[in-house]
Amino acid sequence: MKFSSAALVCCLLSGLLFSVSSVRARAAPASANKSAIERLRNEAVAGWNELRRLQSQTEFVIDEQMTDSRPGKPSRTVDRKYVLSYSERSYLFASGENDVRGGNLQYIFQVRRRSVDEPWFATLVNEYDEENDVADAMVSGVGRLPWSLFVVPLQTIVNDPTFRVIKADESADGLVKIRFQIKSNQDGREIRMLRGGEFTCNPAQNWAVQAAEIDVQGTSPTKVTESMIYGPPSAEYLNLLRASNHTSWRDQSGENVRTFEASVVARKCELPPDAFTLSAFGLPAPILRTERVRYWLWINVTAVFLLFLALWLRRRQGAGS
Repeated sequence: MKFSSAALVCCLLSGLLFSVSSVRARAAPASANKSAIERLRNEAVAGWNELRRLQSQTEFVIDEQMTDSRPGKPSRTVDRKYVLSYSERSYLFASGENDVRGGNLQYIFQVRRRSVDEPWFATLVNEYDEENDVADAMVSGVGRLPWSLFVVPLQTIVNDPTFRVIKADESADGLVKIRFQIKSNQDGREIRMLRGGEFTCNPAQNWAVQAAEIDVQGTSPTKVTESMIYGPPSAEYLNLLRASNHTSWRDQSGENVRTFEASVVARKCELPPDAFTLSAFGLPAPILRTERVRYWLWINVTAVFLLFLALWLRRRQGAGS
């Protein structure tokens, strides 16, 4: 069978177009993945700020079950219910009616009482430390911030120079799953002990982490699996409904496992600023370092003034006699 030159050219062109379209079809997912990573890097800060704003005005009522399993020992399970309240950069952690921990931008504290009919007394009062922001305090398992991995902000992780994406997939429902590696324990960096793993986040919820499975570098191999379930987005509070954590590590005795499952009722925190201070429990506010310095400075200045006044009066008295 003979082909005309025109027919041959048409065949070659159609084959070339088919090849180009195939290459583009195969390259599209990689391009989409790269786009998702770039969006995450660019939008992570905004997501962090928005979610932090939401969490900073949220109150969680938490029912939690925590289980510890260690080789050669019976498993231990603890059920507890507590209330975790955030307002701006202050928090209260109430584990029952007679034990409360709290913090604000001036000091952190713990107060207790023997019964509801007896007065509160302070068991701990420390000054606020800027390096350990009380708004990020790890006061409980559910206190793990949902826009971080192993307490490290997501924006810090994805913008770290050693962060490397192994695989990224964007599902039909818009969720983005990222498998990554990162170098930990670098001087001057906040990566802590992360080595890598994978996490799923939701761009529609300011890149809030939905689930994560990460490897942690330590004295023994440690794997942490976490998941979080959110309710409908709210403009007033962080609508977290359920959280779980599974941590396993090995030592000389074998594999150790710690898990918790928590159901959460989230609502807007309506507490006034004074509720996050010792005065709310009928206790005096502590004398802070700056106030102590001011106090001792005033005492010293007064002492010097009185000394000069005494010398002046003595000299004047001597001159009069």
